[in-house]
Amino acid sequence: MKVAIVAPSGVPYSVGGAEKLWWGMLQEINANTRHEVELLKIPSPEKSFWQVVDSYRKFHELDLSHFDCVISTKYPAWMVRHPNHIIYLQHKLRGLYDTYPDQLPTGLESVTTLMQQLPQGITEALNTILRLLKPETSGAYIPSSKVTHLFDALEVLQKEYDSLPVCSTLESIFVHPGPLLRNIVHWLDSAAMQPDRIQKYLAISQNVASRNEYFPKSATVHVVHHPSGLSVNEPTGKSYIFTVSRLDSAKRLDLLIKAMKFVVADVELRIAGDGPMLDVLQALANDDHRIRFLGRLSDAEIARQYSGAIFIPFIPYDEDLGLITIEAMMSGKPVLTATDSGGVNEFVEDGVSGWSVAPDVESLADGIRRMLDDPKNTERMGELARDKVAHISWQALIDALFAMGDDDAVQQRPSLVVAVTFPVFPPRGGGQQRIFHLYRNLARYMDVTIITLGYHDSVRQVLEISSGLTLVCIPKSYRHHQAELQLADELNASVGDLYAMEYIDETPDYVSLLSEYLSSADIAVASHHYLYTTIRRFFSGPLIYEAHNVEADMKLSVLAPDGVVTHKVEKWLDKVKSLEQACCMDAAQIVTCCYQDALRLSELYDHGTSEIISKCLTISNGTDLDSVTFADHSIRQRFKYRQSLEDRFICLFIGSWHRPNIDAVRCILKIARDCPEIDFWIAGSVCDYPFYSDSRDWPENVYRFGIISTEEKSVILQTVDLALNPVISGAGTNLKILEYAAAGIPILTTQYGCRGSCFEDGSFVWLSDMDDFAQGIIKLSQEDMTAWQAHLKSASEAVRKSYGWGDLSRTYFTMLKAWVSKEHTSDDNFGEHFCYPSDPIKVG
Repeated sequence: MKVAIVAPSGVPYSVGGAEKLWWGMLQEINANTRHEVELLKIPSPEKSFWQVVDSYRKFHELDLSHFDCVISTKYPAWMVRHPNHIIYLQHKLRGLYDTYPDQLPTGLESVTTLMQQLPQGITEALNTILRLLKPETSGAYIPSSKVTHLFDALEVLQKEYDSLPVCSTLESIFVHPGPLLRNIVHWLDSAAMQPDRIQKYLAISQNVASRNEYFPKSATVHVVHHPSGLSVNEPTGKSYIFTVSRLDSAKRLDLLIKAMKFVVADVELRIAGDGPMLDVLQALANDDHRIRFLGRLSDAEIARQYSGAIFIPFIPYDEDLGLITIEAMMSGKPVLTATDSGGVNEFVEDGVSGWSVAPDVESLADGIRRMLDDPKNTERMGELARDKVAHISWQALIDALFAMGDDDAVQQRPSLVVAVTFPVFPPRGGGQQRIFHLYRNLARYMDVTIITLGYHDSVRQVLEISSGLTLVCIPKSYRHHQAELQLADELNASVGDLYAMEYIDETPDYVSLLSEYLSSADIAVASHHYLYTTIRRFFSGPLIYEAHNVEADMKLSVLAPDGVVTHKVEKWLDKVKSLEQACCMDAAQIVTCCYQDALRLSELYDHGTSEIISKCLTISNGTDLDSVTFADHSIRQRFKYRQSLEDRFICLFIGSWHRPNIDAVRCILKIARDCPEIDFWIAGSVCDYPFYSDSRDWPENVYRFGIISTEEKSVILQTVDLALNPVISGAGTNLKILEYAAAGIPILTTQYGCRGSCFEDGSFVWLSDMDDFAQGIIKLSQEDMTAWQAHLKSASEAVRKSYGWGDLSRTYFTMLKAWVSKEHTSDDNFGEHFCYPSDPIKVG
């Protein structure tokens, strides 16, 4: 491929981590791949409002259609428009995001007020901008034409601005940083980074990936650390402390210099680099003969300084990645950093590869003394530090950027159409997550189209989510919607799938589009069986039945929760069962979430012939590993401290509006009344169940979060002490068990709630009968959780090894490919194959 790395050139020009990344990528791609790459840079000053706007406009207008692929890493380069665009994000304009001054407003109300003091011409131009900055709904799709419209409106606004004399009102509106520029930049970044415009999202660190508003909420972000390109030397005699960075306030070298005043050892601190704080730092260190400023050094000189250092202090605030950390560890040196130093702490494991201390003078001084007073331990930490960064290489980065799967998978692109009766994007509930993530990863090997039935008040969408994955959402017709509501009232249940099973023709647009896509499909998937008959009206090729549950059993629990089956309910249950049997018998392959479901389907429908079990492939539910961060006990304590919850033991339950989850919440409410000293957090759409609408039903120690964003869930998963799963009914498997395990949360569950996973009781999952659940919570709340850290870490690693959607989809593709290539024979028995370990995962 012809590849362009697109980047801004800072004004004034300086060399930093961004430049080293671009040079390294350029060298590695050209030297060691079949691709040809060029680095394209545009001068991008950003000292004023109009300079920032102009920089964004230049990249938006850049035509790179003569390249096959573009890669951007930094604002505003991702404004470039290209059908094959990869983002490897370093950071956004931080002064308008995570370091935006707290004292400044974020909304546009102040701008609206100030506008009243300006002439009509500029007021009209500003009103046009403000209207464009208000999408109809939060997170609304922004078409390219609207971006062009905004830049045209900004051009008109600038002409009006230039025609007016400078005044305090203008300065207040067009200040940088300020609310108007902040909203414009956020809007432009959001438009540029929409999932239909980006093929792949990567981030240089987990710290960057986790920052608020850095990525679309639906994005899957791959974290790939990159090296610096510095050629390191072997360690030599260790006689001084060395650090290097740009001398500005964010690097907090003033704290380091102040800390040295409390260190009595006669050891030299060498500081390399230049920057705006040089004079201030020199004055601060003026009376300390041990502190030397080396100025700007060449890479070779920096490598020599690393080699001879005892350790490397590096204490920036919320650093994106921290190449200095990687360089130091590559040189076999431990690093002293601060707990709020951001990406640095992805490498500095406190007490192992260095020390991570509180960002204050006393703690830093203590850290320096510990490094100096125990040279053998410091040397040992340096050896471990080198191991910590051994995986980081240019080759690993390039592989992540251009990974396309197996060569034969790229050459042969079968087409797959998936029919679903509910929307799956953005994915929230368990079924949505399974469909979205399984087929998004499958799209690495096949052209996948998911056709979903949307809410009646939504808009028709055809989204290119990623290369190979098209998501189509057709809203229900008004007639369909009204009739479905009537049936829901009659059956006192959610019946969207039941109504679609019988009356999908009430939304003719869905049927028409499904027919169109099926006409060129190699394989069709009935994700749930409710659209099986409709699929077979238009498609005679191999059909895959993806059985999320045993629907006959599931609908019985939904329509007759009290066990009383009325005549009307019985009629619908018979229809569900009859159609599920037909789908099972006709399907070329059946995909189940757990082998128990395969056995149950066989028991219900093939009457001992083993026909169904012979064509079942069990693909366990997985978890989106990129969105889950492992948090040990110390991290949980920090999160709790920030929320003033350090004295509370917190239990978590996440569930959708689904009968087993509704029953589980009833159980938790009862337990909560008996355990007032424990907090219970409940998240998900189960919170909206009408039975729970009266707040008087909720004890004071139970907190409802409702449907939560990926970012909110990440914080919750890193805060709570125990995850609960008091489930005694349902089918399929529990995605949340895997998510809890990946996050490092101990789990208390029923035996039924742990179905389909392979975890041993007492390792990090504790099994309990419902009658003993409250006692189990109390007992675990009294445990020393630090004693379980090795078990929890091992469990998280086991999940990441065996339950990633990428690996699960690969096995799925192996089966699908056999059908497309006609390699499958009647002797093949996919029922013997599993995508999860057949033996229990033993941890600790």
